[in-house]
Amino acid sequence: MDNKRIYILDSFRAIAILLVMVFHYFSRWTSLYPYGKKYDFFSYGKMGVHFFFVISGFVILYTLECTPNFIIFWKKRMLRLFPSMLIASTITFLIFILFDNGLLFPNSHSIKNIFVSSTFIQPDLLSSLTGRKFEFDYISGSYWSLWLEIQFYAFASLLFYWTKKNFNAVFFIVTFLILLISLIVFNVDSENFIVRIIKSLCKTFNLFEALPFFSFGILFYLFYKNKTSNLAIPIWQKINFVLLLIFQGYIYKNEPQKMLFVLGFLFMFFLLINQSKSLAFLENKFLIKIGVASYFLYLIHENIGVLLINKLGGYFSPIEFVWPLFIIGALTMISIFYTYKVDKRINTFLKKYIE
Repeated sequence: MDNKRIYILDSFRAIAILLVMVFHYFSRWTSLYPYGKKYDFFSYGKMGVHFFFVISGFVILYTLECTPNFIIFWKKRMLRLFPSMLIASTITFLIFILFDNGLLFPNSHSIKNIFVSSTFIQPDLLSSLTGRKFEFDYISGSYWSLWLEIQFYAFASLLFYWTKKNFNAVFFIVTFLILLISLIVFNVDSENFIVRIIKSLCKTFNLFEALPFFSFGILFYLFYKNKTSNLAIPIWQKINFVLLLIFQGYIYKNEPQKMLFVLGFLFMFFLLINQSKSLAFLENKFLIKIGVASYFLYLIHENIGVLLINKLGGYFSPIEFVWPLFIIGALTMISIFYTYKVDKRINTFLKKYIE
């Protein structure tokens, strides 16, 4: 992939994380902010996570095509994900032990949740496996999306290395089967034991919730390959795109604002592929750095940021919005420093032992 589009993808990540941060600092925790609902204008900032999913679908198929086998793919994924997760979880735990006297987020005080979060597995699933002798949770609330990412990595990588030449067809056939089954299951109003078991499994293995977004990303990567090879988009890709749009329109039929965000994300990818020059303004060095650092920023921003707002936000009255903006800037700079100065060195060191 050419550098221009890689830089724009990084800027897409920056936009996604900034959307999520303003949601968490102005709309998600209104009962905990000193300013309450005064600046509650960003409730749809949560859609930034879904933008991440589209980006992930695009990037993961590109990564799979550049990776020779399943084992190497997962080694690279864990090298990318695990060290930062362990470090971010530990930092969150230490900050809450030291400064959260009011137990604002009790789950951030539990050392066992550091290790649970670092598995990327849904805590409720791990709690169930212990027979509820232990109750686990994420050390920080925003980690919920990583379970969806891990499920997608497993789903996509298993299909890719198993079917390889037929991956595109198999992926979308299985995807639409999963989406159809999920629609049927959650629209069946029955107390039947089997139905309840299936619903319970679907709530735990909930990839279907984000699968349309990942699939959009995969389709856009296929569109990009067609574009660079000067090939027409195959009819089956167009049909899949329309079917995904219809499915998402059905899911958001009562939430048209969310659908507008989805259409906005898709339009940005359309420009990335077909009119990348129109996105030249996104080739901003600082924005690109935020995008590169977005994973660590995502891991540390929510509980820590809300704690700082709760503790100190009241001192900035009547312009309390200044403090969350300062926190966004400070955590962004810390994440950029960590990503470029610490994480890269950790990765270089660990590569010696996994290659």
